Amino acid sequence: MKEKRLLNELGNVNDDFIEQAKPKTKNNRKKLYAVIGSVATAAAVFAVVFALSNHIPGNDTIPTGSSNAVEEISSNEIVEIPLTFEEVKMPPLSTHSSGGGDELGNFYGISEAKFGLIPLELDRLIEESCPEGTLEDYYKWSEEYEKQHYNLDKIPPINIEEAPFFPNIVRKYSLDHDTIVEMLKKRNDVYKQQAADNNSGNEYSEYIYTDEEIEAIASGDVQKCYDLVTFTKSIRKGNFIYTPAYIYTATMEEIEAAGITAQELADRAFYFTTFSLSGEQLTAFQNKLLTYIAKSAQDDKFSGTYIIPYEATLSVPKRIGNAEFIKENVTDINETNNPERSELEASYVLICYRSDSSDDGLAYDVFSKLPSNPYAIFDYWKKKNNIGDDVKLIKCSITDNSKEEITESTATYTPATKRIVEITVSKDIENYYDKSKTLLLHTLEETFKSSFNFCDEYQLIIK
Repeated sequence: MKEKRLLNELGNVNDDFIEQAKPKTKNNRKKLYAVIGSVATAAAVFAVVFALSNHIPGNDTIPTGSSNAVEEISSNEIVEIPLTFEEVKMPPLSTHSSGGGDELGNFYGISEAKFGLIPLELDRLIEESCPEGTLEDYYKWSEEYEKQHYNLDKIPPINIEEAPFFPNIVRKYSLDHDTIVEMLKKRNDVYKQQAADNNSGNEYSEYIYTDEEIEAIASGDVQKCYDLVTFTKSIRKGNFIYTPAYIYTATMEEIEAAGITAQELADRAFYFTTFSLSGEQLTAFQNKLLTYIAKSAQDDKFSGTYIIPYEATLSVPKRIGNAEFIKENVTDINETNNPERSELEASYVLICYRSDSSDDGLAYDVFSKLPSNPYAIFDYWKKKNNIGDDVKLIKCSITDNSKEEITESTATYTPATKRIVEITVSKDIENYYDKSKTLLLHTLEETFKSSFNFCDEYQLIIK
């Protein structure tokens, strides 16, 4: 129990997580498709007839799951075609679905707030300054919270008035104001020193409390603490905070009843790609977001442009109501073409490299807070395998086997059943084969299959 409670502080990444993150030999990802338009759910091919007019605002266009945009089809007829949306079946979460350490807290907890981080000194303060049995009461409180919020089947929202977080603990047990202030200032000094020693100020800035935050915590002012937080990843509605794990396990009806808007989910869609979910879980999560946002657009509750992350497999019309849906660029994944993704940090990235100390010649390292783009991953792979800067990643793309056949009024859409991540590497890599070309290229394959685990196949081009 104590280890779980301190996961955010310790950043634990154990051997089980590394094993979980390794790419599997075969990805048996289930095909998850919502019913969009006039769709025969039992058929493999979707035949959808659209009769559209250029002068109607918000005309539907052809559903497409490929990276190629499809132009509107003109017709003299005007036919209303309602879109129906089914709940996406979510694969169950497992104990290692979201890694460990900071990521576990970010998925199930409030990543923006420091108030869930409980220093060990607080335990000692409770034990020394409170009546006998108070520390046991605190442990029981924390244990009950974990049973509810780390439940893998249904994740409830966090009630900030009831969670065993820092300001709540101070308030419940009437801990001394000045002692808490001194504790937090000493804690800040430690992180500032670590930042100076490692020349990495940004890495520790999220753990350093402002004077206003320190005063709010020491006063046990729970509402003030959370009023100081800008929620960009989880979502706050009054006293309740809705985490990524809540959104993953909740139904669309529950999400809507909570007052969570399509815009709030759209703003977080790319962040939700950074968790160490399996390929099947990640695809289902993005399909769920897309379904909710598309349904909201049809109900006039969402407008603007939604860039669909490439992990999603569902296809929707390019325009629904006043909203535009554009599939993220997959023909050349880079900082220019994928700006929404390039600024993100992947929660954990598995890098495979050659090692003389292992029986199979392979070793694995898990990196946290690595930029979430293939070029950063490739650079780390080069570093671990002692590959020089002359070797370049030329291109990374994703292809699929979806098909579209378009006539003047009919679009036949065959959804993708297979996705392939394809990387092109400069021929200079051949200078680093040493004794084993196969082993080196295998480490590259393992690294990219892990990072693109929602894809079914991997292809390497050397030129």
